[in-house]
Amino acid sequence: MKAIYFILFSWLAITSHVLAIESNELILANKFTDFYNKILSDQSAIEKINLLRPKIFIYTDFGGGVNKNKPLGDLQTSGEIAGAAWKGTLQREIYINDSAQPLSPINAAIHLAKSFPYKGISGLYLDQKEMPIHAIVVHVVDPGVGNALDHDHPQPRSMVLRKDGVLFIGPDNGTLSFVCPPDSIANCWEINIDALTLLSGIDTKVGGTFHGRDVFCEAAFRISAGIIAPGEIGIKYTKQDLLNRFSIDKENEKAISETKSLNYERVYTDRLFYDAHVTHESELFATAFLLGIVQSSLYREGQKVAVTDSKKIYLPFPNTLKGVNPFIAIVNYKNGNIFIGPNNGLGSGFFKKFNYPDIKIFHISQEVFRSIINERNNEIVASMIERQPRFEGQLVEIDFLGEVDDLIKDEKNRPAKIKAKIWIDLYGNMKTTIPSWILDEVKRLHASINVIINGVKKSVVLADTFSQVLNGQLFIYNGSSGAIGPNPHRSKRYVEITSNGIYGVFGIDFFENNGIKPQPGDIIWAEFDYPDIH
Repeated sequence: MKAIYFILFSWLAITSHVLAIESNELILANKFTDFYNKILSDQSAIEKINLLRPKIFIYTDFGGGVNKNKPLGDLQTSGEIAGAAWKGTLQREIYINDSAQPLSPINAAIHLAKSFPYKGISGLYLDQKEMPIHAIVVHVVDPGVGNALDHDHPQPRSMVLRKDGVLFIGPDNGTLSFVCPPDSIANCWEINIDALTLLSGIDTKVGGTFHGRDVFCEAAFRISAGIIAPGEIGIKYTKQDLLNRFSIDKENEKAISETKSLNYERVYTDRLFYDAHVTHESELFATAFLLGIVQSSLYREGQKVAVTDSKKIYLPFPNTLKGVNPFIAIVNYKNGNIFIGPNNGLGSGFFKKFNYPDIKIFHISQEVFRSIINERNNEIVASMIERQPRFEGQLVEIDFLGEVDDLIKDEKNRPAKIKAKIWIDLYGNMKTTIPSWILDEVKRLHASINVIINGVKKSVVLADTFSQVLNGQLFIYNGSSGAIGPNPHRSKRYVEITSNGIYGVFGIDFFENNGIKPQPGDIIWAEFDYPDIH
């Protein structure tokens, strides 16, 4: 118990110190690495630390509008964001709702006003020089997310602190109109992308950045952890108000009164539950590939990072696996991740491209599986698994394609075409297993690009972001799956094909063949043609 008190005292002392640093000394926050290493073996200490932190609520339209009245419907949302939170700050849990109506800031504004009503300033805060933050609400609803700072696509005031201690992080596109009345705002900041990059190691200036994860959530995690204060990664505005507001009229007031509060799904960042009850080959591929993406953020190569010495566990929903046997546990010692589930290929991403010494596979009985479900301490689970018999059977593997072996080059040793697979998000954007370095190479050589899916061939425009293409234009770009930057643990990104979704048309709609749209796991060929230079 004394050790836990010492740890908590050290946490508060370090937090106070880091909050006092100047913006040009952000790199000092890396000293937290040593602190994390000392507490990783004490799960109860991590829990106590997280009790002191503001809760993080994440409200997005990543569900594509198809999961109405459901707080969460996208493994990429929960998996990638949870992985980033745990890796960067040991954030134990976050709350996610991705049911926002796409491209409707006013609809989101109504729901936020109902869920986080402003009740006036508490007397507790009147004499405080620094406003204590007790909740952080990340809101990611287009338009305005991830666009460049220009006249047509402004993205200022990324952080808005309400006088009651609620911090809102997201674009100023009208979403905060009703939840932050004019007299409720204590401070406004624009996120300093360069300062945030120093902390996260993620290059947020490349095309296709997943801003909800790489900018807004990264800021939220670090503020909640006490690693940094809003003013140290934010450029403060003198006018304490929103740039864009919807007017509050009788119709909006009625809508707010009749709307139900948002129901948030609690996601554990060190233990990810997923649905392993897949009955179709496309579902199996999509889940396996997503698991490969979301757990790759903890990968390390020749560099010690604190959280990779802890255990992050991926578990199927228990109630969907009645009678499924055998269970296996794939322990990846290279990145600290453990897959526990059926031997049906879902764990492919946990052992692909790793050497034998990095991976061990164990047989897990139904009884042991139930014990794992009920044991919240991941270190105990890891110890429990390593006492089980080694799995001697054949591991089922799903081929993701898109690797160097699937690349065909021309006579000048340039990429000519590559064979890969697709998966499809809830909008209808087609994400591929083509690595981003391929696209970077053909872009440098000024190639034109054609893609073929299920016999349908289309020419695509190469762009960096949605704002660079015409309405309804099919384009290919380095997508939001994974990230690229100096941090080797977030240095993998895949290519996407889509349009800007105008009129509700996305990438999948361009490749419909005889009434049949592409399915996850379908083969995609990307062909590259180069201009003749004499």
